[in-house]
Amino acid sequence: MKKVIIFLDIDGVIATRNSLESLWQEYTGCKEFGDAKDFLEKTGMKWPSVSMYDWPFDRNCIKNFHTLQRKLYEMDLEPCVVISSSWRMGFDCSGKREKNSIEDIFILKGLHIANIIGRTKRFGERGMEILAFIEDNKLDVPFVSIDDENKYDVVEHLGEKRCVDTTFKKGFTEKHVTETIEKLKAQL
Repeated sequence: MKKVIIFLDIDGVIATRNSLESLWQEYTGCKEFGDAKDFLEKTGMKWPSVSMYDWPFDRNCIKNFHTLQRKLYEMDLEPCVVISSSWRMGFDCSGKREKNSIEDIFILKGLHIANIIGRTKRFGERGMEILAFIEDNKLDVPFVSIDDENKYDVVEHLGEKRCVDTTFKKGFTEKHVTETIEKLKAQL
């Protein structure tokens, strides 16, 4: 089975504006964000916590990421995930199932990643961090960056052919599943 690497951001890919709005709706009972805001201001209630621990993952994005993993395995490609998100800080991302690992947080939120192999170091632009990971680990395999901010600091280092751009509102859609597979296959 040939390995492929997915550099995965979380906010704007799996944790979305839609999932955040769902949290506000659940918390306030209001259907619209503006109504929730007005309700909270009127009642003096505090906003719900949206830290990494509390921000729900978007169920559709989870389903789509699971679909991506399944399709890659069906193609005899082993998806290896490297966390490139700010979520990588403060957690073990070694792929070992240790207490308080990022994998445990993901599982609690419904996201099951078959193979987390590490995280990028944090020192500057995300594209440079990805290239450093590739070089430090002497990897010569197809890879993509799935991120809602690729255009800011990743594309200039990796090029369009290795970037799958999501949006903060909708995150990782069915269209992105297809795009990710096409971009990985083009590198085989």
